[in-house]
Amino acid sequence: MSTIKYPKVNLYLKNEWKIENLLLSYTSCEDVILKSMTTKMRGKFKDSWDNYIMILSFATILDPRYNV
Repeated sequence: MSTIKYPKVNLYLKNEWKIENLLLSYTSCEDVILKSMTTKMRGKFKDSWDNYIMILSFATILDPRYNV
């Protein structure tokens, strides 16, 4: 994750956060098929989200571009 060819960790967290919010918004939609599919996807995504959220958060906090 630290080489030029791969995305940086702080950018990775930002994209993971967008995916989490998108899946969360689709779980409350009225389309039954979309809701079912999103619920299954969110279950699989939750496994990786729970494992890496703390590590990615620390990397983003230590990034000087995000310090205020």
